[in-house]
Amino acid sequence: MIPLTLFFLKKKIHIFNCEFLKYILSVKQGDCPAPEKASGFAAACVESCEADNECSGVKKCCSNGCGHTCQVPKNLYKGRVYY
Repeated sequence: MIPLTLFFLKKKIHIFNCEFLKYILSVKQGDCPAPEKASGFAAACVESCEADNECSGVKKCCSNGCGHTCQVPKNLYKGRVYY
């Protein structure tokens, strides 16, 4: 029989691992462009996203110096990416 404290420790580790995996899978590749390079809606003072997984396609949630918007990243890996 597993001691109760060990059971809760295993459960905490499992929850931590799940949260870590969710974070890793939500971060998209590439680097955010410099805030001064943003133009149009990408430069708007709005908080349209909080994380990369809220942006469509390859876009990342990037700071534009005033808020956060979905922007096309730079330095994308040119090979295949499997999700």
